[in-house]
Amino acid sequence: MLLDTGAQEGIIGLPELNAHAEALKPYNLKPIWLHRNESFTSGVGGRAKIVGVVRIPAGIAGNSTYVTMKVCESSTPPLLPMTLLQKYEAVINCRTNTVTWGDGTVSACRTLPSEHIAINCMEFAKGKSYVVCHLPCYGPYYEQMGIQYKQVANITSY
Repeated sequence: MLLDTGAQEGIIGLPELNAHAEALKPYNLKPIWLHRNESFTSGVGGRAKIVGVVRIPAGIAGNSTYVTMKVCESSTPPLLPMTLLQKYEAVINCRTNTVTWGDGTVSACRTLPSEHIAINCMEFAKGKSYVVCHLPCYGPYYEQMGIQYKQVANITSY
């Protein structure tokens, strides 16, 4: 997934979503559609047709989580928005090509031929068979995606 500090919301193209869904199968995980309402969005790349919103399981630096993304009809690489980077307290180090997350874990960055910066989103928790679930309302989403979770104290913010 590409780090996009200029993006307000996550976005992924339908072809890339389908490819990501295939890559998740060995983990017995799958994206879930929250809705399939059509709309339009615009940004530096122009205007794009949105066909819905999904929650996508992601493994970031050994932490299993999910990313909510708008799905656009056309081919678009998955973009991790600034809101997610802030939520997980990301510190991007351009000298070492790493992202250090608030919990101290580190993701290696890869510079693509397009000069976009990407991280591996398939680094799921090793030795853990569950995700720590802080908010009870997330439980059903984890269940639909096939993620085992363990409920802990109710926390209303991160």
